[in-house]
Amino acid sequence: MNDRIGRRDAAVERTWDETTYWAGHAIPYWIWENVTADMWQAMPETLCSRMEIVDGRALLLASPTMDHQGAAGMVNLELRSHARAYAQASGRAIDAIYGYALRLRDHPLHHRRPDVIVYELAHGSNLPSPSDTLLVVEIVSQSSRIMDTVHKSAEYADAGIPHYWTVETRNGAISTVTWYALPEGEKRYEVRARWTPAETPEGVRADEPFPIRIAWDELAF
Repeated sequence: MNDRIGRRDAAVERTWDETTYWAGHAIPYWIWENVTADMWQAMPETLCSRMEIVDGRALLLASPTMDHQGAAGMVNLELRSHARAYAQASGRAIDAIYGYALRLRDHPLHHRRPDVIVYELAHGSNLPSPSDTLLVVEIVSQSSRIMDTVHKSAEYADAGIPHYWTVETRNGAISTVTWYALPEGEKRYEVRARWTPAETPEGVRADEPFPIRIAWDELAF
């Protein structure tokens, strides 16, 4: 038997890395790379909720700041309200969800966890996939700026998600919302609009993926 395989089999029998714990859970030794859908399914939700999987490699997410949590909560509240109002008026099954893991690819496994997902419910399902997703929102922090504006932007565009918002905060309030839209047949977003309290005092105004009208005081946290 190959020594390397033998050592791996021994590790499998041990199952848990005795020195690595997170949120009261022992973390499996295999969690950091070559993560499959079955492995992901076996993980406790408290661990999955703080993790993204990028090309089969696990990334623990930093704890969100108060500004991040406040902005994400208010954006989700407003988008959910608008989505449900539009759903009632149009008859389309549209909703918004906060902090759900969106699977972008099965092989290698690729999960991102947008702060907000606006989606149209597929028949027989109540959770979004990329093909059902109309809009994703990421709250940008200093540590995640390149990730959110470059890497995630490219990944969401490649998955065909038509609209992407980034939200920035400053001094305990939302300072900028940028709307990126995917031109038909393209795999790269273009900036459609940018809203700030100084330049657009009327608030956020978008007509896609459905009419959205949000005043700045409605986003206060």
